[in-house]
Amino acid sequence: MYSSRSRTLRGASLLGLLLFATLAAAPSTAQEKKQKPKWPKLSRTERTTLDRSHTAYAKADEAEDADAVRAEHFDRMVEVGAGAARWAFRKLENDRVVEPEMLVELCRRVVSEDYTPLVADELVDRKAPLHVRRFAAEFVSQRQDEGWTEALTTGFEVDDERVRFFSATGLFVLGDFTKLAPIFEAAKTDWSRDQNYLEHLLPSVRGEDAFETLDDGLGSDRERDEVTALRLARFLAPESVKLRIGLLLDSDRHNVKKEAINALRVIVDGKEPLENLDVFKAIQFANEWKARLQ
Repeated sequence: MYSSRSRTLRGASLLGLLLFATLAAAPSTAQEKKQKPKWPKLSRTERTTLDRSHTAYAKADEAEDADAVRAEHFDRMVEVGAGAARWAFRKLENDRVVEPEMLVELCRRVVSEDYTPLVADELVDRKAPLHVRRFAAEFVSQRQDEGWTEALTTGFEVDDERVRFFSATGLFVLGDFTKLAPIFEAAKTDWSRDQNYLEHLLPSVRGEDAFETLDDGLGSDRERDEVTALRLARFLAPESVKLRIGLLLDSDRHNVKKEAINALRVIVDGKEPLENLDVFKAIQFANEWKARLQ
């Protein structure tokens, strides 16, 4: 039988183990909070540089060498570093701020992946300026990290086509292929605007499942839909579907024939698309591809 002293010592030992386990677990939560970054605090000199360069950039049209003036002052703002993004966010709260697109480009240049948690906060903040939420959706989507699914889902529900587009793309490359519609619509509306962005992200999910999301477009009676589907196929289609794409080489629509050729060039040969392909060259290349695919 244990003595009362033994029971006391045993109880104390158990309490000690529980306390140790609690203390051992605590640092992880504290560490997570500690690891969340903060925007660098701007010095008075840095803030003055940003304000003056922003004004000079906006007035550059008055100078003979306008492009050089813009480049000089934009570079000065970039040199400030990540803290310039926080400054830009606050500037963009003013709907009448001058050169908003330049401020967004400044954010693209100075914000690194380390600041993703702070950028994601802007995406989910309903009070954040629209330009900021657009930047945030674009930035977070490029992380291709399931940890930001919730933020991107919130972005997808925002009543703005650009925020929805970037958020949808981010979710699509995480495997949610139900989010094609905003991507398809953006690609159809202004291909040149988003081509590089889509080319950077979509190939990460290239495969037959991703390609199947384009079925409606590839079988559409609308030329623009077929063209858009073929352009997206450059990034989503695996080589195994080349015969499916090859069927469109016989299209009597020049643009569809051209984009079928371009899709095959990218998917099969790994070559750049030919954006300026005339009718006669398209017929020639289509015949060559049909011979290859037999």
